Amino acid sequence: MTDLTPGANLAWKIAALEAQQAGAGAIEVEHLFIGLMSMGKMVRDDAGANPGSAEEITGEWEAIHSLLEITGHDPVVLRRLMRTELKREGAGHRDAGIIHRSPACREFFSRARKHAGSSHMTANDLFSVIMSSPTGAIAAVLAEGRRCIAADRKPDLLLPPSPTLMNSDNIT
Repeated sequence: MTDLTPGANLAWKIAALEAQQAGAGAIEVEHLFIGLMSMGKMVRDDAGANPGSAEEITGEWEAIHSLLEITGHDPVVLRRLMRTELKREGAGHRDAGIIHRSPACREFFSRARKHAGSSHMTANDLFSVIMSSPTGAIAAVLAEGRRCIAADRKPDLLLPPSPTLMNSDNIT
């Protein structure tokens, strides 16, 4: 996959590592989702390690992170929930050696290639295609992730009880 930007390449490498560590028989779209959600951690951990591509990776990550914030999602929560979901589904057992993409993951990359057009495929292209038609597991994780975040939210402003606020006659 030589037509990937540094950000997409990083997400792909993380996905392959996730699949390998889980003992999966193939790299699935869900592993790539974890890879995308892990980009921010890698940007922080590898700051300054490869300055040429670090800026590009950071830019791709910031775009994804902004969309996650707008939709009320936390990438750390999503990444952890997806790992839990994949464990629940059960890891396949694979032979030692190279791990390949599943047919579904190949189809996903084909859609992302079309989304990218004539330019290199970015992490943002991968993210856009995942979000436009998430797998059942990804959709479930996105829904659960919002519930987790909502449960942790605190009111922005704590107001003491006030007779003025409590009296509905004062509201016009």
